[in-house]
Amino acid sequence: MLAVMKAKAAMYADKSDDDANDDAQEETVFISSFDEVQGKPMYNEMMASLLKLKPVKLDLEDGSAQHAGHAGSKGWEESGESHFNLTIVADVFAGLSPVKRHKLIYLVLGDTMEKIHALQISAKATDEVADEE
Repeated sequence: MLAVMKAKAAMYADKSDDDANDDAQEETVFISSFDEVQGKPMYNEMMASLLKLKPVKLDLEDGSAQHAGHAGSKGWEESGESHFNLTIVADVFAGLSPVKRHKLIYLVLGDTMEKIHALQISAKATDEVADEE
């Protein structure tokens, strides 16, 4: 299962945006950059990693301040970041169960996951969001 998720993540990371079929289809606009936040190294690291999934929507909210005073609230020693809320929409999630979507996100975040105390995730495939509209 892990090998399949790695292969799927690699496929989306390596896939060219200039495929011949793009001309015949509506062009999907992937988020390819973000504004780094000064003093938030964990946030910046997470955002850079999540861009590998070629999301069409990517919102990462640092909710660490709301959790001050309980276990894990110290977060990353440099910045105090510990609790995050993630909303992500990407084609890579198509056909994956919610558990596999979360595992794929954990895989992409790599060593950063060890530093996070809490991560709330809403991960959807692009076609699921289109169906909601």
